[in-house]
Amino acid sequence: MEGEVTLSDVVQLAIDQKLADMYVCFPGYIISYNKETQTASVQIAIDKIFTDLIVAHPVLDNVPVQMPRNSKGGVSFPLQENDDVLIQFIQRGTGNWRQNPGHDAPDLDTSFDLNDAIIIPCLHPRELPYELREGTEVMGDKVLVDAVESAQLTATKLFIGTKPAEGDIPVTMKG
Repeated sequence: MEGEVTLSDVVQLAIDQKLADMYVCFPGYIISYNKETQTASVQIAIDKIFTDLIVAHPVLDNVPVQMPRNSKGGVSFPLQENDDVLIQFIQRGTGNWRQNPGHDAPDLDTSFDLNDAIIIPCLHPRELPYELREGTEVMGDKVLVDAVESAQLTATKLFIGTKPAEGDIPVTMKG
């Protein structure tokens, strides 16, 4: 019969509803960044669509920023308002893990929830001017190199002094 709802229709509707409430990965942007805690408030950049309504997601607060690091070292850089990021949602509740890092049971019975996000910086939805080079590159308005035991810096042209010429790399030595 036409217009009759089948069991298959009901099951498909339940699956579609569950998937609509599941968060996996979204582009977003920084609202504010706390460099001491390396957490940020972030806004999901793509709105949620209901049948006849488009709604912005809430701002997510106190979200950990994933900078490449381990217990011996790492790389970090400043984040600013409106910097683009990738927001990933961890499969299970992260409250216990965030309070006591290591192996821990999930704290809530949640899956891919808005409250269980991490931020990965450096997502670029728009083309940015960039010259790909041969080798590892560290760039920025202010670049700091910090080594406890030793460091080696190699550059094509270094400058130590008060009046650098165009193309010179100013270097400050501390120690």
